[in-house]
Amino acid sequence: NDPHLLYDWVKSVLVFDLLAILIGVLGGILIIKINQPVYILLGLIFIGVFGSSIFYVDFGLLVLVGLVYTRVSDALNHDYGIPSVLQIYIVLLFCGILGRWVLYREMPKGWVKGGALFSLYGLVCIVSLFIASDASVTMTALNNLLKDAIIMILVLVLLRKGTSFQQVVWMLIGVGIFLGTISCIQFLTKTFTNTYGGFASARIMEISGTTDDYRIGGPVSDANYFALIMVVIVILALERFLHEHRSFYRFIALWGLIVTLLCVVFSYSRGGFISLLAALTIFFFIYPPRFFQVPIIIMSLIAISFFLPPKYFDRIFSLNQFFHRTQPGEIQTNDSSFRDRAAQNLVAYEMIKSNPLFGIGLSNYRTDFNIYASRLGVSIGGLASAHNLYLEVAAETGFLGLFTFIALITNSLRITWKSYSAFLRAGNFEYAGMAIAFGIGFFGYLVGSIFIHGAYPRYFYLLVGIGYSLENVVREMLNIKGFRKYP
Repeated sequence: NDPHLLYDWVKSVLVFDLLAILIGVLGGILIIKINQPVYILLGLIFIGVFGSSIFYVDFGLLVLVGLVYTRVSDALNHDYGIPSVLQIYIVLLFCGILGRWVLYREMPKGWVKGGALFSLYGLVCIVSLFIASDASVTMTALNNLLKDAIIMILVLVLLRKGTSFQQVVWMLIGVGIFLGTISCIQFLTKTFTNTYGGFASARIMEISGTTDDYRIGGPVSDANYFALIMVVIVILALERFLHEHRSFYRFIALWGLIVTLLCVVFSYSRGGFISLLAALTIFFFIYPPRFFQVPIIIMSLIAISFFLPPKYFDRIFSLNQFFHRTQPGEIQTNDSSFRDRAAQNLVAYEMIKSNPLFGIGLSNYRTDFNIYASRLGVSIGGLASAHNLYLEVAAETGFLGLFTFIALITNSLRITWKSYSAFLRAGNFEYAGMAIAFGIGFFGYLVGSIFIHGAYPRYFYLLVGIGYSLENVVREMLNIKGFRKYP
């Protein structure tokens, strides 16, 4: 008898009917046009996933996180020529959110603060378009930046509940298990030419001096960046392993911890090692291991040591070349990667000096590299990259871009810390642990970014979005309006 209930029921029926019609129509088109059973099956699965995402936003969030972190869309596109699943899913998910707004009056909330800071950075990037020597490259970069912004906003809109955050943490650990297990199998069985469906990669690269060997790169095909995204999951898995009360989930966390840690090792990434060391130092400062946990940690490290590649410590100890100085300001090294990175950093400094306020234009570092390198009389072997995210941002968008970029990062870390404090005061130690573990993992990622440029920014903006979303989670769980009373 309630007209509102009747109205809601009619809307639900209409939505289900429209979804059924959509599945039928697309299924028919797939059968007629493609006539490939595998593609038809994948298409119908995709439609089913999208339908579930509309009615269960938590599921949609998890699918989004999984698609971004595994890069499954790129794997399908590269190996099978399938159009970008991620882009299609993002468009449909965005339309679904708007649909829920219209049908169920669920207005998107909690995205304004993060969206505003991102908009400031985006505005500086747009201004750089008028300075760039190659505007077409900047336009392509702006297009990609817009896609990353949409992913970040979607995370901010969808991640609002404590259970959603918990599920995201376990989804990341699950992704770590999936990618980590595949990469460990690839490395230990030495099947380096097998890409395992596009989720594993390996290249012969310099290890130490004249020694070369395979370094794994996961779905990103970059050993250093793969190590960086694994560091985030290492800390999440470690926290859950130490603090999870359910035995099965603790086993899952241990599995994730071992394989992601081994991935950092098998990548031979020195930047990954430094970021992992920084993250672990902070983690164990906040959570000193208990007496009964110490033997477990020691035994785990001993077990992992059996899998260490023979030249791993040669690679890590090559960092001491930074302390071998022939005279003040000069470093003596026979490592070609050190020399190339130093040259590329110097070129970035030269670019900053040429236009300190607005930079040389978004994504124009590689385009203008030879111009500035010739001024310094330096050259490198291979394609030029800044090999420092912050120098890259400053060189391409100036100090205005760097300032807004750092503001975006620091505010995300601030929200993460205040969320941790809020959960602690509320006595919710489980969510406090997950929040601070995420913050520490993200901090490790940022430390590692000192040694690598922003080649795969989608991971960065996903992590930034999760950090900002913690404010929504705290407000929803603890029923508070703001963070002012928390240190």
